[in-house]
Amino acid sequence: MNEPAANSLLKTLEEPPGQVTFILVTSARSALLDTIVSRCMPLSFGMLEREEIFKGRIFSVEVDTVRLPDGKTTKREVVRHGGGAAVLAIDDDGSVLTVTQYRYVFGTMLTELPAGKLDHPGEDPQSAALRELKEETGAVPGQVDSLGYILPSPGCYTEVLYMFLARELKMAGQHLDPGEFLRVE
Repeated sequence: MNEPAANSLLKTLEEPPGQVTFILVTSARSALLDTIVSRCMPLSFGMLEREEIFKGRIFSVEVDTVRLPDGKTTKREVVRHGGGAAVLAIDDDGSVLTVTQYRYVFGTMLTELPAGKLDHPGEDPQSAALRELKEETGAVPGQVDSLGYILPSPGCYTEVLYMFLARELKMAGQHLDPGEFLRVE
């Protein structure tokens, strides 16, 4: 996209001028994204103090004291999470593979896409997605495409959830993690 077209699109995204009204996330940088990012008003938040108040196996929780752009200070609660990967797996009939499992936090069975956390910093998200798909459903795809990523709750949660599309599925055996009980649908 050329600069005038990007500027025209940017004007439709600003309300009021200088404030973009949504977050655009893409798996590949583009000239449009670079233009939007360069036009956004930079805000300066200075972290003054950090206190870790919980450290678990999957996430930690911190309370930061930050200086706002207007010079005032406030607290920000941050849940640090190493990220995850999910797979939209579509079989040859066009059906989407899902898993149904009991989720303690919600107190009920939930139907979800096969997904899981990145096991270590720097783990390749596609490898993690394929691992989770095989473990949870037994499916091994012949074709995998990135769908980008989402920020599930960017106001306080650092998780980046990478999304993949899997097709040409071959079914093998499940390899569930200990304590994981689910059914494939």
